[in-house]
Amino acid sequence: MRIHGTHRCLLAPVLLLLACKPPARAEPGRPQAVLVSPEARADVPAWISGSDAFAIDLYQRLRTAEGNLFFAPGNLRTALAMTHAGAAGTTAQEMARALHFEALPGPRLHAAQAAAAADLGAADSGVGGVVLKAANRLWGAQDEPFVPAYLELTRTQYGAELVGIDFAATEQARQTINAWVSQQTQGKIAELLAPPAINAGTRLVLTSAIYFKGAWLRAFDPAQTEDKPFQVPGLAVAPDVPTMQQKRRFAYAESGDAQLLELPYVGERLAMMIVLPRAADGLSALEASLTTQRLGEWTAALRPTEVKVALPRFTTRASFELSATLSAMGMPAAFTGAADFSGMSRGRLQISSVIHEAFVDVGEAGTEAAAATAVVMTRSLAMDPPPSFTADRPFLYFIRDTRSGQILFLGRVVDPRG
Repeated sequence: MRIHGTHRCLLAPVLLLLACKPPARAEPGRPQAVLVSPEARADVPAWISGSDAFAIDLYQRLRTAEGNLFFAPGNLRTALAMTHAGAAGTTAQEMARALHFEALPGPRLHAAQAAAAADLGAADSGVGGVVLKAANRLWGAQDEPFVPAYLELTRTQYGAELVGIDFAATEQARQTINAWVSQQTQGKIAELLAPPAINAGTRLVLTSAIYFKGAWLRAFDPAQTEDKPFQVPGLAVAPDVPTMQQKRRFAYAESGDAQLLELPYVGERLAMMIVLPRAADGLSALEASLTTQRLGEWTAALRPTEVKVALPRFTTRASFELSATLSAMGMPAAFTGAADFSGMSRGRLQISSVIHEAFVDVGEAGTEAAAATAVVMTRSLAMDPPPSFTADRPFLYFIRDTRSGQILFLGRVVDPRG
């Protein structure tokens, strides 16, 4: 995994590479409008509940690495759902358990995903507010015998077109896929596939990309930004980092071990929730206690409160190869010769790698990732001074849909300097 600082914006693509043995033929398909039925809309809460459970499960696996962390769990799960659509037998069963698909058997899973994606797309308010775009595409060997029903499902439920590609011309194929990802992410993820991610033996690459740019509903005044100390683990002297400040009415809460703050984006559909440990060294214990139940308790406790906010600017880029992680989470068969993706192709396929990259930047104007969860202690604002939410120590954050509760992005800041 590599993590480093860079530009401004919020996005995260993911892809899966599948290798097979016998070749066959695939014809390019045209994207179709994603179908959403009333029954599928009724299943959206189950899809989101499973998505958030997967997000927390994966975070608990990834948090053992040092430093800042950021990823897009919903985007990753969507790419894996497209892959699961072609799985059968033990492979499908393991994937369903590890990815929390079991509440939505059969076609209901993919229809619910389509309905959830359509609903979330309504959060895109356009220029001057929130931009939220997602896209999927399949890149298949031209001689691979793909199952027509699988291609129909990925077109209608994921809007994913199959594009025939010559993997023998490996560098050209890599550049073609990277160019599509770069276009979908406004140039922020330009080299998702690095050599030798694909080769002449690659049969299929499934790509899913998401791009988010949001303006704070209540922007920070750059004139109020000052260098302030941030307590970085392992450093005896806290380095000074640019810290944004404002005093406004925000959703806020307190618990015994943390403060929670929610910063809404324009339109108030999406927001960043920040969970700030009370102790300078409290992030690890807070992470260990993280469950979907506790996340629900935090969000339920938020109440409008005037708060003095101090939040550092920060940028994070992270890349992952998740084959070993996903296998350890309970779906090992998909990565072995015993994999059964017979619903996808008449050839024998297995997943060779799962690559995920994410980028986030938080600044005075907005978009750049921050989430706060807090348990609010009610107090009389007329009698008492406002609480202070000073993020001068490592913290956890989410970017989430406040209507459905779905986690779009999840991360932590250990050192705002990257």
